Amino acid sequence: MIEVEVKMVGASVNKMAPVVILNSKDNKGLLPVGIGLMEAYAIFLGLENKEISRPLTHDLMSNILKEWEIKVIQIEITDLRNQIFYGKIKLKYKDKVKKIDSRPSDAIALALRKEAPIFVAEEVADKAFVYGDPHEYVNSLEFKDQF
Repeated sequence: MIEVEVKMVGASVNKMAPVVILNSKDNKGLLPVGIGLMEAYAIFLGLENKEISRPLTHDLMSNILKEWEIKVIQIEITDLRNQIFYGKIKLKYKDKVKKIDSRPSDAIALALRKEAPIFVAEEVADKAFVYGDPHEYVNSLEFKDQF
């Protein structure tokens, strides 16, 4: 597994669809992941450490995990099939560890709120890492304070 961090959220240069760019911690590659607009907004809020007046779904999940003392150990992007990324959230409750299936965008939004590390499987990196300046792949998105 390769540890990555969120580099930026933007719109793909080609399709103008929301994309999150993950950067390997060793700066050896970028992983652009197509996401939905609401997930882009949730990731943006997590990156900026911004809070809004009412919790979004990812904030709600974070609050539930905190209340039940469940720790997010890490996020894993585990597979890429038919141009769709697959992910898991690794959780720990007391002495039990479980991996829960998740869309990577939701897992990333949660990871930012819980300060959990994000990892990409080597096979996924081999298939999907790109190289260079992230702005070659993504234009910046600007979000208003309220949707």
